[in-house]
Amino acid sequence: MTAGLAFALSCPLWLVQVTAGATTTTVTAPAKTSHGGEFLSPSGNISCEIDNGYIGLHQVYCQTISPPRSVVLARTGTFKVCKGPQCLGNPADNTPVLAYGHSTSSGPFRCLSATAGVTCTVSGKGFQISRSGITAVGPRSPT
Repeated sequence: MTAGLAFALSCPLWLVQVTAGATTTTVTAPAKTSHGGEFLSPSGNISCEIDNGYIGLHQVYCQTISPPRSVVLARTGTFKVCKGPQCLGNPADNTPVLAYGHSTSSGPFRCLSATAGVTCTVSGKGFQISRSGITAVGPRSPT
């Protein structure tokens, strides 16, 4: 993702934790770009990146550090899971925190942060990722 902030007033809001000495304050900041952005769960175990046209990508990528696994959500609502340390990337420095109960979106993608995990969908279909695993959410296609 880009280092600077480029946004319109209609962009989703992110909560960023700023630490000065022994004090940590949560502040609201706009998403990094109109093409998506990155966020951490408040626990720091889950990190996600919404790519809505960023370098040609149209997907959501999320990962848990413990246990190590990741998931990629396509525009179709289908997703692929990868398990093991080889599936993990490194969140950018100063990645903002998306507080529990808050959501963010870019294009067709929407992610909601909750104590039970992070749920990301496109047209109501997607996944929930947590320490417990990765599960499908939304309507199921006939088999």
